Amino acid sequence: ELPLIRREGTGRERLPPTAAKMPPKKGGKKKKSKAELEAEKEALEAQLEQERILAEKAEAQRLADLAAAEKKKKEEQIAYRELELKKLTHELESCQVEVLAAAEQLAAEEAKKTEELEWAKYTECDDKPDASSESEINTYISQEQEKKPDDLDEALAQCIYTETVAADLLKVMAGAQCSGDNTTQAGCEQFLHELRATSSTKLDSCSLYMVKHADEFLEHDQVLIAKKQAGIRIGMWINMVVKNFRGALKPIVYPEIGLQVDIPKALNTMQIGIRLMYHPYDNLSYLDASGADDMVLGGVMTLDILALPPKPKRVKPQWVLRPTTVDFGSELQPADTPYSGESAGAGGGVAALRCTFQVPDSVFMVPEENPKVVAWDTQKLKWTMDGIDQNTNEYNSANRQLRFHTLRTGAFALVQSRVVHLPYRQWKLEPALKVSETDDFDVDDDEEGCIHYTLSLRSFDVKIQIRDAVCQLLEPNLPDLYLKDMAPGELLYALFDRGINIMPTDADAITAQGYDEGVSPGLTLKSPELEAKLNDDVAAAAASFDFQGSRWNRKLGKLHSAFLTRETSIYTGGNAETFDFDMALVESDAESRSARDAPGVGELASPGVKSAIVVQKEAEPKPALGDDPVAAAAALLADDEQKVVDDAPAAVEETAVEGGEEKKAEGEEAAAAEGEEKAEGEAGEDEKKGEEGDGGAAAVPLMVNEQFDDTRLNGSDGVQTDTHVYLTKSLQDICSEEAMERIGRSPPQLKQTVQQLLLLTRPFSFS
Repeated sequence: ELPLIRREGTGRERLPPTAAKMPPKKGGKKKKSKAELEAEKEALEAQLEQERILAEKAEAQRLADLAAAEKKKKEEQIAYRELELKKLTHELESCQVEVLAAAEQLAAEEAKKTEELEWAKYTECDDKPDASSESEINTYISQEQEKKPDDLDEALAQCIYTETVAADLLKVMAGAQCSGDNTTQAGCEQFLHELRATSSTKLDSCSLYMVKHADEFLEHDQVLIAKKQAGIRIGMWINMVVKNFRGALKPIVYPEIGLQVDIPKALNTMQIGIRLMYHPYDNLSYLDASGADDMVLGGVMTLDILALPPKPKRVKPQWVLRPTTVDFGSELQPADTPYSGESAGAGGGVAALRCTFQVPDSVFMVPEENPKVVAWDTQKLKWTMDGIDQNTNEYNSANRQLRFHTLRTGAFALVQSRVVHLPYRQWKLEPALKVSETDDFDVDDDEEGCIHYTLSLRSFDVKIQIRDAVCQLLEPNLPDLYLKDMAPGELLYALFDRGINIMPTDADAITAQGYDEGVSPGLTLKSPELEAKLNDDVAAAAASFDFQGSRWNRKLGKLHSAFLTRETSIYTGGNAETFDFDMALVESDAESRSARDAPGVGELASPGVKSAIVVQKEAEPKPALGDDPVAAAAALLADDEQKVVDDAPAAVEETAVEGGEEKKAEGEEAAAAEGEEKAEGEAGEDEKKGEEGDGGAAAVPLMVNEQFDDTRLNGSDGVQTDTHVYLTKSLQDICSEEAMERIGRSPPQLKQTVQQLLLLTRPFSFS
């Protein structure tokens, strides 16, 4: 035994190293030799190489299958496009006979109508100039320019007669606009301006006589004359005897003509004449070459402060000496006041003139809040707000009086934006039973040949009844227009004069404000070729089908248009039970899906537009909220967006699953592609997938921007319908034989009237 070794000072003992016992060794794995390791490495590399070769072969096979499927798909797309163009071209050529026959029939009916009108005019022995004859209108204008009446009644009578000629000219101008005759339309506009200018010259002539002969009209130390005829109003006040008055302003009132001006004391101390006039039309905006964003409501009021010639002297009861001066030869002279000339409207401590005029009853809607009054700038030839305090404008709806303050004289007008009622919230075109004043119904007379056209504006509807070449206003109920027989353009111009603009121009699309919340002003117009084709095709089928606008239309751009259509049920139960609406797509052939899938194959001849009935459905609209259509539209949009957000998680999950199964789905899709219809359908699915992206995350924002499904609808035989050049051919695939027979029976003039209304109102671009 070994002795214990004690370490001093620690109290601890430790055995020497030789005395420690080691634990027994366990049995371990035998170490591989270098040769074994090399063999294992070579085997692993061989296995990986084999797997790589198999993977490459599988990938090559997959790519080959995809390429073959893509090649087959492209071949089918090219074959379909070639067949489609062949069918469309054949349809275009074969239908030319029908189109020409319809045009000849319409021309014959119009020639007969023109002959009847000419004979009726001849038998009336009316010497009024023919508004359609340029030479007769020119002659009439030249003759009227020479007339200088002194008597106010005579001048007004001549103005009223001239206005009857202007009314005939308006009809010619409206007809030219309907037929696209821009040259005739421009000529009529110039003639109309010159005609009404002769009326202004006549009123100036008799006003000059009153100024020169004021003593002959003197009553109670002043001259106060007021007269009106057929909407033209004129009042003259001549201050020959200066008198003081209390208050800051002296009212010059013409109660019988609804005009008034309150003048400051400074003017009352002057020997001047004040003339107030109101013309029930706007003859000044024509001179504005830049085009105005506003439209005149009712007419134009004119305020003139006139200088007076030296007073005459009565030598004997029969003799009056009137001084003659160069200034008072043949024209009225403005008085030297701060309200006229270059300093007009500058202010500088000048008291404002307070003007009041009565807005005609013919103006349908007068803006009661913040009415806008403008003055005509004779130098710049445009309307301006300079010199008018817009904050003091007041409109009294009880007596329809508008009051404003101005620092200038001249012409004034109440205006509103041309697009205040645009764009359309909705439009409808549908066969209907005739509405008459007596409510009598004749089955033989009223069963067919009547169409109702409704435009839903921001706060009211315009509804027009169409029969042959005649239009009748049903809504709003304007007493002087209700159920009055008028031509399409004539009616729309009459509505424009009453403050309802449903004849939008391209310039109006820039400032029109859509109904979607947060959208900037501006609308995308359909291309001229597409818009013209839409007008023609919808008018051709209007006698037998209901049409109405779709919310998709504004989302499809300028080369595509979508709207809803169905066969009418008005003649089988009065629309008590109706068919479901289908979505019609009319588009530029060059920008269609089939043309994009097979570029370079060919193109459709002019106008290059085709139509189809597609599977896309219109979302069910929510009930209108209250009486405010704007609030209702905003609520509807918010509801749609909330629904999209609620459905978004499911869409993300579904898209992610599709991404995980992408290879398998593509292989099955390529293998199952058979027939041109199926290839077309798969092309639509592939296109939509390409637009949505491959990842699930990308699908969330794109769910908000819905995609239009242009897959063609299956017909009654279960086969996918074709595209067509003419909309009636597309509708033939989904309607009854009776519906097509009714289209064939509809009068050509009825189709033309509908086409003209669509041309002027432009629902496909402004809805």
